Amino acid sequence: MTPEEYEHYVAQSFKEMGYETVVTSFSNDYGVDVFAIKGDEKIAIQVKKYGDSNRKINRDVFLKLHGSKDYFDCTKAIVATDGSIMPDAKQVAEKLGIEIMYISEKEALFQEKMIKSKFRNISVRKMIIRIFL
Repeated sequence: MTPEEYEHYVAQSFKEMGYETVVTSFSNDYGVDVFAIKGDEKIAIQVKKYGDSNRKINRDVFLKLHGSKDYFDCTKAIVATDGSIMPDAKQVAEKLGIEIMYISEKEALFQEKMIKSKFRNISVRKMIIRIFL
């Protein structure tokens, strides 16, 4: 799964939770990859597909997302990832109120396979999303 496909997968996950979603351009996106909107809630989501690398998400991602959240008048910010987050970045996320959502690529690929199979009625995606700090 490419990083761009992963962004669309995250957007689809929010659609299944009742949000309207907008995926931004793949580059030059002001630090927001997906907007998820439901009622008065507007979420700025930064997606980082780092699970297949040694890269870790650093605090700059959270600092930039916090600014982007305010710039776009969002009520909430989330970093969605399949990778690791540096300890100081977790501290910044907690201080700024940014949630971290872990969605592994393996789980995403499993879900896509399930959708293509005879189990189309089962929503595995809702079961595999875990939010943690």
